Amino acid sequence: MSRTRARPLQRSAKVVWWTLTLQLPRRLRERRAAIASAQRAGKGPSELYADWVGEFDTLDESDVEGMTALYQRLEQRPLVSVLMPVFAPSERHLRAAIESVLTQVYAEWELCIVDASTEPPVARMLEEYEQLDDRVRVVRRRPDVTLPAASNTALEIAHGELVTLLDQDAQLRPHSLLLSVLAFADPHVGLVYSDEDRLDERGRRTDHDFKPDWSPALLLCQGYVCRLAVMRTALVTAVGGFRSACDEGQDWDLALRVTERLPAQGVAHVPHVLHHRRGPRGSARRACGCCRTRAA
Repeated sequence: MSRTRARPLQRSAKVVWWTLTLQLPRRLRERRAAIASAQRAGKGPSELYADWVGEFDTLDESDVEGMTALYQRLEQRPLVSVLMPVFAPSERHLRAAIESVLTQVYAEWELCIVDASTEPPVARMLEEYEQLDDRVRVVRRRPDVTLPAASNTALEIAHGELVTLLDQDAQLRPHSLLLSVLAFADPHVGLVYSDEDRLDERGRRTDHDFKPDWSPALLLCQGYVCRLAVMRTALVTAVGGFRSACDEGQDWDLALRVTERLPAQGVAHVPHVLHHRRGPRGSARRACGCCRTRAA
């Protein structure tokens, strides 16, 4: 078969794969089987995960083309509001975080930034992105504002049917919003969460967190939902948004209050790594990522 004829077939196969990926438990079983096999070979955790990323979770051009084709075929495209409080960021990490939103395959998003920093270069960077893309909106607050208050300010300017939080130093995958939105095709679903990992200072992926499926009992013990968590905005507003008493645990607290209002089938787990956090090894694996925002 010629390369000219093979390429359309490859694209079609990718479209089918991305269409079905959320409905294949086999994907999760294969992932764990691959890691178990590598463990038996005597490799350490970092080597195991690097091997798995290279074999199973590195996107190529045909992946992006397949996802783009899937996005273009969606009949419903709800707007996703990405809330980002900014305090004292690394300029490099902040730029990477914003770029990870701009490069989403799913284009129906808005980035609601609340700037509570004091550094002029940060303000100039945010102004640059406002001018670059009208989906980026920035409001400014005093530097002594609490994290929940900053998050609520971002929520107030959000127009999306869906909402999620992104730390100023974290990054999304190109398909993060797409795979999250697909799960909301079920009208009972009010919260969708994904797996995540960590980026070290050299940009290498490590410290993976392959999360279990929805367990309300586990959520009472630890904030395992964490990031990426996408929720229906109406639910977040109905429970009162972010609470000031939970400065370093606002994600966990919000997830508890939102899921109380949902049926058992109202929470969906996307078994894909859709979020890269930063910070020391093991940080926030089972707690809220928001506690790292000011320290980044």
